[in-house]
Amino acid sequence: MGTFRIIENNHVLVKSPQSFAWRQFCNLALVIISAFLASSCADTTRILPLRQRIVILRTNTKLYQYPNRAWVRFLQQGDTLLSFATRIEADESGNHRIFLTRSNGEIVSVDSDNGKSVATEYELLTQHCDTEFILPSAMDSIAWARALRFVEENATDAIERSTATLIQTGKRLRAATSLGFIIRRKAENDGTRYTIRANDRLDDPNARRCAFFIQTGKTEREFYEIDTATHSHRAR
Repeated sequence: MGTFRIIENNHVLVKSPQSFAWRQFCNLALVIISAFLASSCADTTRILPLRQRIVILRTNTKLYQYPNRAWVRFLQQGDTLLSFATRIEADESGNHRIFLTRSNGEIVSVDSDNGKSVATEYELLTQHCDTEFILPSAMDSIAWARALRFVEENATDAIERSTATLIQTGKRLRAATSLGFIIRRKAENDGTRYTIRANDRLDDPNARRCAFFIQTGKTEREFYEIDTATHSHRAR
């Protein structure tokens, strides 16, 4: 059995057996550690490829080079960019979003600042979507199927009741990120009335997104599959 030595200034600092089994063990340990680090990074940072228009909400929002964050220029309120991906970083306040776009052929980024500086066009549309509305009777069956699909795909709580007039998830979890829905429909003279609550609130953003999907059939990703390219060229 041989040995390996780490020598500094002519002094032996480490002396250990260098067998085949030992080398195999070291290699396996490196693989495990690398996999753990990669998994940890994946849990805290994700890049989602999604083409979407983003709208600048605050004057002098900074545009940075990516990924070194060197300042490029200021953006102004109302400027609109076409983002091709979103970088999601987990922090103490939740998921932190950085939108990636291109300027003069280079990849640049803009920080959403928790929705204070940047919003997507989808967010701007859904944040004003009514959660109590009436649909024509001809849309009733497809709209109710959309309601069920949205709850199945987005709620963290299991569906407790699903009838011809009510979709309701079970008791909410205590976690801050839990999401439950109560959706009702009622036939009226001029159509069918829908009422959507998320986490017991009509004004919850998730209730508005659900209402938007029921009426249009578009989730966020499906909404951006139709790119009309009508965005402003001011901030290119």
